Amino acid sequence: MYDGVVRDTNSMDIQVFSDLFRELHSARIDPSSEENFISMEAYAKRWNNYRKDFNSVENDETTIVLGGLLYNYSMITEDALNEGKITFEGNQFRDVYRNGVWQNPYKENVAVAISTPVHTVPTESFNVIFPRDMFLGNDVDNVESIKIDFGNGQDSKNIVFNEPIQVAGYSAPGKYIWKGEIKMKDGRRRWIDIIIEAIERDKKYNVRIVNGNYGATLRIDYLDDNDTRITKPLIVAEGVLS
Repeated sequence: MYDGVVRDTNSMDIQVFSDLFRELHSARIDPSSEENFISMEAYAKRWNNYRKDFNSVENDETTIVLGGLLYNYSMITEDALNEGKITFEGNQFRDVYRNGVWQNPYKENVAVAISTPVHTVPTESFNVIFPRDMFLGNDVDNVESIKIDFGNGQDSKNIVFNEPIQVAGYSAPGKYIWKGEIKMKDGRRRWIDIIIEAIERDKKYNVRIVNGNYGATLRIDYLDDNDTRITKPLIVAEGVLS
């Protein structure tokens, strides 16, 4: 369960985030909620646009764009039917009233997630930004603060929507855990563990491609892999004019 309680089995990454997103989206009852809870495809497009805006070929800095979800939801309890809190007639679940009193078959829960769009970050310093429209949910307005401990030996950093922050790098390549904390205005706290791998990047090349009156710049980032890489790769770049 991704309810803001950290367990050994619920660490967050982009695949888990995507699965949770689609599960919540498919569980909507009122189609009008599409206005605020967009499809995964539309969300991914928005995410990709932010990544392109903050990581242009002219900018050597790496910026990680965060995405997030915070939804309160109701679900029918597993024993609701056996306990007579609902009935199933004509392929439909129906409410039950006893002596005029509605029998509540639901339990309240929360789904919370924060994720990066990629699994890796550079070992050197990088930036992080959390755009406000990348945090979807029906309880986001009640968030008081968001903090993340990036696992680099530094103090946790406050995350303010739409404001980039610089994160100190890592002393060595390897896997790290970002520990996120969401504090609500009523004092409740939710926690998220995000799995990240820090990798070394020792070379960057900008290659200018020109075709007649049009041109584009391709940036190639090489990994530090002890010279075991292919030294003369064939790279094909294709684009569409817009």
